[in-house]
Amino acid sequence: MPLLKKILSSLFPPCCTICSAEGSLFCPTCQNYLDFLYFTPQLIPLNKLLENKKHLEIDIKILGFYTPPLSTAIKSYKYQGLFRLAPIFAELLYNHLIFPADIDIITAIPLHPKKKKQRGFDQTKLIIQELSQKTNKPFLPLLIKTKHTQNLASTKDQDTRNLLTENAFALNKKHQQNIARKHILLFDDVVTSGSTLAACIQVLITENPRKITLCALAHEG
Repeated sequence: MPLLKKILSSLFPPCCTICSAEGSLFCPTCQNYLDFLYFTPQLIPLNKLLENKKHLEIDIKILGFYTPPLSTAIKSYKYQGLFRLAPIFAELLYNHLIFPADIDIITAIPLHPKKKKQRGFDQTKLIIQELSQKTNKPFLPLLIKTKHTQNLASTKDQDTRNLLTENAFALNKKHQQNIARKHILLFDDVVTSGSTLAACIQVLITENPRKITLCALAHEG
């Protein structure tokens, strides 16, 4: 199989999804135009959740703004099935964000099975599994999505976002015993208002994690 991949790659070299240059789906030249996020965004649903959870330490790490070329690459990845972008995204996260050494578990916000069937793959899981290998931190699917929801990015009203994400996630019972007193890195591809992250944290904190580091590729304001 590796030989076949090498032959196919030589016959059909990947082209940058941004500029069409041969060699990579997201070429180094286009990566140089990435608009890095230089501040920690105010995620109101998350802030409200944590008002009475003073004991829980939260850190937020987001690579860049959801603007081209990063947004273009993410859309190609999610909606055109370019799953080979996953290791490139993981490499960007690893090279440009500083991850605490005491992280115990890496996990991702999961897709609903219906959405996964439509898309053909779970985009957050693929990226975070690649990052797990780079950081040498174990990946565990701590969460499952129990409610199929519409794309929150198309919903601007915050009350509607909160309603859509309410009770949308549950603990994966196979792994819930691994959460207590652990430092968990929770990954999503794109963060908007923070409603989805807040919904996931609401579930995770029932098992008393020590700290949660939130990580994302992009923030869409």
